[in-house]
Amino acid sequence: MYSRCRTGGWILGSKIDGTQAEYVRTPHADTSLPHLPDGVDEEAVVVLSDILPTGFECGVLNGKISPGSAVAIVRASPVGLATLLTAQFYSPAEIIMIDLDDKRLAIARQFGATQTVNSADGKAVEKVRALTGEMAWMLPTPMLLKMVVSHRIEPKLLITHRFKLDEIMDAYDMFSCSRDRGLEGDHRDIKQRGRQWCRQAEERGSTQPRHESCLRLQRRATYQATFRRRAHLLTRSPSTE
Repeated sequence: MYSRCRTGGWILGSKIDGTQAEYVRTPHADTSLPHLPDGVDEEAVVVLSDILPTGFECGVLNGKISPGSAVAIVRASPVGLATLLTAQFYSPAEIIMIDLDDKRLAIARQFGATQTVNSADGKAVEKVRALTGEMAWMLPTPMLLKMVVSHRIEPKLLITHRFKLDEIMDAYDMFSCSRDRGLEGDHRDIKQRGRQWCRQAEERGSTQPRHESCLRLQRRATYQATFRRRAHLLTRSPSTE
């Protein structure tokens, strides 16, 4: 595969910095990027850039999932949920999701998990063995694209919020606070709450470490400037090449 050549397109984000920009100059793009068919849902295929292929290749294919098998997935993270979605291609008898967060486990049930295990007590292995009577196996883009086009899989289930490019720091704030807020909530509420904590701490003259959200806001100005500078340098119109 051209994309696996020594100087192929895979080096973007691996050996050279990736970016979040409207246009990106990709090495060997003609032979390393799949073309989208006309009419495909662009919002759905956004997930094919990272999360879905990672869950599919590293989890499902490497795990050698087969019909009737038992599968255990550790963490109902975005990649874990992508593994859950794509594991269903191979019709396993059991898909067990393991996580510390009951909210995420509930989402995993909606996505197709047959069993969920909260591992907060440190007994996940014993619980999986009790469910399966055996050790379950834990857990490429053109194939996934065909599945999206044929509506065999719905990647948009993984999308909970939408941000403009210049709101990228708000997106990171939302992701950081997702454990407290779940998958629902407005990112503006979270940012405002962080500012309130900052003001309250300053009014009290507190010498205690500030709340995590307050510290994120302090780092925000530096990160924002860095992202904008990179976007300015790396964002290019095709006509300038």
